[in-house]
Amino acid sequence: MLDTLRRNVRRLSWTLWLVIAAFIVLYIPNLVAGGGSNVVAEVAGDPIMAAEFRRNFNEQLSYYRNLNQGELPDDFAQSLQIRNVVLEQMIRQRLVLVAARDQGFAIAPQEIKDRIMEYPVFRDDEGHWVGDQEYLTILRSNGQDPASFEESIISELLVERLTGVITEGVRITDRELQDLYQRRNETVSFEFVQVRPTAFELDVGAGITVDELIAHYERDPDAYRLPEQRRVSYVLIDTEAIRDAVQIDEDALRAEYEAKIADYTTGEQVKARQILFRVPPGVSQEEKDEIRTRAEEAVQRLAEGADFAALAIELSDDPSAAAGGDLGWVTRGRQVEGFDEIAFELEPGSISEIADTAFGFHIIRVEEERAEQVQPFEEVRGQLQQRLAWERAEEQASEMSERLRREVLRGTGLEALTQEHGLSIDTSPFFTQETGFGEYISAEVTGRVFSLGQGRVGEPVRVRRGYLIFRVDEIAAPHTPAFEQCKQAVRADVIEIRARERAAQVASEYVERMRQGETTRAIADDASTVLDTAEALTRDGFVPALGRSVELLNAAFGLDSGQVGGPVEVDDRLVVFRLTEHRQPDWSLFAEQQDALREQEIGERRNRLFEGFVQRLRDRYRVRIHEDVLQRVAG
Repeated sequence: MLDTLRRNVRRLSWTLWLVIAAFIVLYIPNLVAGGGSNVVAEVAGDPIMAAEFRRNFNEQLSYYRNLNQGELPDDFAQSLQIRNVVLEQMIRQRLVLVAARDQGFAIAPQEIKDRIMEYPVFRDDEGHWVGDQEYLTILRSNGQDPASFEESIISELLVERLTGVITEGVRITDRELQDLYQRRNETVSFEFVQVRPTAFELDVGAGITVDELIAHYERDPDAYRLPEQRRVSYVLIDTEAIRDAVQIDEDALRAEYEAKIADYTTGEQVKARQILFRVPPGVSQEEKDEIRTRAEEAVQRLAEGADFAALAIELSDDPSAAAGGDLGWVTRGRQVEGFDEIAFELEPGSISEIADTAFGFHIIRVEEERAEQVQPFEEVRGQLQQRLAWERAEEQASEMSERLRREVLRGTGLEALTQEHGLSIDTSPFFTQETGFGEYISAEVTGRVFSLGQGRVGEPVRVRRGYLIFRVDEIAAPHTPAFEQCKQAVRADVIEIRARERAAQVASEYVERMRQGETTRAIADDASTVLDTAEALTRDGFVPALGRSVELLNAAFGLDSGQVGGPVEVDDRLVVFRLTEHRQPDWSLFAEQQDALREQEIGERRNRLFEGFVQRLRDRYRVRIHEDVLQRVAG
């Protein structure tokens, strides 16, 4: 595909990578809506069509599949939320494009021609234009028409033009650069002890009297004020229970097997090894030629009798290098374009010439081959049984839910519904809209419950196990309970306060003892806890066992080696520490590192600036996501 060629023949600007590789998915609930059957989302009224989304979605999966040597786990797309990532990147591209056009940016015909000429496929051996007819032939062979292809070029150039204007003024002064070098290269190391208030809860709780609890409650009764609470009776249409009762006959299983035979077919495979000389995107022709020369030298060494696995360990740029280039069994059609054409023509035991792909230069050795295989029906019977049972259970539960929904709308009571359909009623405890009850804690369930009046029966709500139907039995208005009703909560608060006070006292005593000469190890032993260490942390560092703590690091950087610090509160604990080293940057290295540091910081500032710009575009232009279409297209 030409999109693949584009990704590998030129280096995209940092801003386009930011747009294309956005992995922080921003979902705003009120943007999600039902939509037309072929529209996944709309940006300022401009539709993102299902076919366009599906093409990008499949290309993203193909990219990961190629990285993983053709195989992906079944739940890979879901675990990484690939559909959301792809949709987000398309929305971001469309937002920037709409803004560029609204601000009057235009692309000259010569700019389009110059960009097209950056594709090697459109240049002859001497670097000249291949000619209009050849240009059309290449596009058609890749399933594209000239108008669509050139429109994509214009969109790309518009995005680059606008993002360039936004970020071109980013600068960093020499003083800022020096401060940045200081921040990134100044380090501290320290050993520390954690003092946890929970360790004192038993001791402080033993002596608390009822009078003390009442006094604490009366100082601020509203601290125990309860929000509105509700209690419901509910019925579950349990999909899992229905599935257990579903019977699938032999004919249905075999019909499903035949219909889905492709799912149980493994294509032609070869067991292969490779040595990969990776060619990064955007390298010059001279650099690419140098990499190819290395590959040719490897071919020569193999011809002279070098061991393939040993050479892969020595030379290959692929993750398989550590295993001697072993790729395992490779299935036809799942590798980067150009790999299969070589690998599946080799005889077992033979080694290929150099294969040129989007990843670089490959040398392939095939060790075994096996023909296309189809899993026998008996091997997949259980899988088919489970899948069909689940599908039929879902259908039955959905049909029952729809029947009950209609009856609820006609005013049928909950008891009548359950008697007619053989369902049982359960009763919830009182719960708030934030907490929910049992396993039913979703915003959709509690939102429905708290939108209805007392005695009302709600329409079925989809939950994890099936469909939930409920009746609001009782509504408790917000109120401040009497002491006896919240006595346990008051006691827990008093214990927590006193345990924290006791922990602070003990931690301060530890600091004083360390300043008087006791070792941190002795303090850890006295506290019956471990002695933790943190080595060579910068101001933005991550403290082992604690995580990120700005307060702790600021305190550490304010000390000299050997000094004691704390107690510093970090989450639910107090930390006392002794600095073992405070190292200043090596300024003799600043001169050779400052250019790279400047470039890196400018890039990061541009990223932040561009992110802010995209978020402002979200506020300016309406974005609608049609979740029903997205679910159908990508699952």
